[in-house]
Amino acid sequence: MEQLKKHPISLHEIYKARKTVLEYMSPSPLIRYEGLSKLLGCDAYIKHENQNITGSFKIRGGINIMAHLKKAQVNGVVTFSTGNHGLSVATSAKLFGVPAVVVVPIGSNPVKIALIKEAGAEVI
Repeated sequence: MEQLKKHPISLHEIYKARKTVLEYMSPSPLIRYEGLSKLLGCDAYIKHENQNITGSFKIRGGINIMAHLKKAQVNGVVTFSTGNHGLSVATSAKLFGVPAVVVVPIGSNPVKIALIKEAGAEVI
């Protein structure tokens, strides 16, 4: 909590993050679904985050943090994940040329582990 008091997230920082992320990926599609709209009695839209380069919204945070870490000349990153977060870190680290290690628990999804490795991270 103390960290949040020292460095609150401002609207300005959110706009900066948006600009950074848009340099590396397009916005995910937002599609109106007629059948769902009728069923719910409103205009229903679905944001297709599964269309992002890692299949999840988490890549946005990964890109933003890696941009900051690259500017700070960080030598590498280590994270713990069972899947999407690790893939986000691995993919964004590769985009910025930052070495990444992703620690996964025994029994993790082998498909996710393979994707993390393919993205260029060392998996432990």
